[in-house]
Amino acid sequence: MEENKLVMIKETFKNEETGELTPGVTIILDGNLREVLEIIMGKQGYSDYPEALKEVIFEGIHHFVKRNK
Repeated sequence: MEENKLVMIKETFKNEETGELTPGVTIILDGNLREVLEIIMGKQGYSDYPEALKEVIFEGIHHFVKRNK
């Protein structure tokens, strides 16, 4: 995998209770992305990749919304 490449696989999931279709994304953690997440995990005390990635996504969304008000 190239160092600055992000591989995402688009999926659709069905809620078994409501039947609603919900989009999903699988992210391949490799190269620079994996290294950066490992640094974040070590410095912030996150126990796994999903926990660290969730924080990165929410921080990014917060920054984006704040910048684009």
